[in-house]
Amino acid sequence: MTESEVEVVNIAALGTLEIEVDIEQIVEDAELPVANFDPEYNAAFFRFEEDGELIILYTSGKYILRGGDEFDRMYQVNSEFLPLRIT
Repeated sequence: MTESEVEVVNIAALGTLEIEVDIEQIVEDAELPVANFDPEYNAAFFRFEEDGELIILYTSGKYILRGGDEFDRMYQVNSEFLPLRIT
């Protein structure tokens, strides 16, 4: 890699469900390798693979996807995540 080239190593994306959600219930119902609720941050943390991309969901319905290095994969993770929500 030359000085003028860059390498994508960690993509972060934002989304919203546009509704408030019961994140504790979503964590309880999620059948994923990683599904945790952290009351200190009032957020839920999800991963579809043990070391995969991270999804952080807040009760406001806003969420962050991070940890990917390919845009297509981030869109795929987002598409897999959306059916998990409980209104």
